[in-house]
Amino acid sequence: MYNECAKCGDILSEPYGATTDNKCVKCASAERAVTQTIQAQGPSGADRRGYTRVRTLMQGVLTDRAGSLDVRINDISAGGVMITGPSRPPKNETLEIAITGAGSLHAELVWQDGMEAGLRFVESPDKVSDLMSRIAPIMTSLLR
Repeated sequence: MYNECAKCGDILSEPYGATTDNKCVKCASAERAVTQTIQAQGPSGADRRGYTRVRTLMQGVLTDRAGSLDVRINDISAGGVMITGPSRPPKNETLEIAITGAGSLHAELVWQDGMEAGLRFVESPDKVSDLMSRIAPIMTSLLR
């Protein structure tokens, strides 16, 4: 009889392929990275630039008053995202960044360099934490 990972269903091989909570090493590692990022978020939301960033290959949609455009999410943290897109996002405007399969948050432009841009989340820590927890399974599936 084989045990399966509680997250992805992969067969677990003892003792090196499983964690104490019955998850495979890949799923446990992805969850740890997201958990560390979430825990880095302070209650005041001040200076979010120090948060642990997780590199991704995820897709998203950036929406402003002028419309929507497809973007690539280069990395994400509890403080915000770095994106690459076909045009520059507008300054001084609240934007919506929708991350495919995970949900969306409001953000503001912090910096831009060519087609890359950094967005800071302007949502409550609870909303950011909720989105980050939904990203963990997506990132785990990308590791396979």
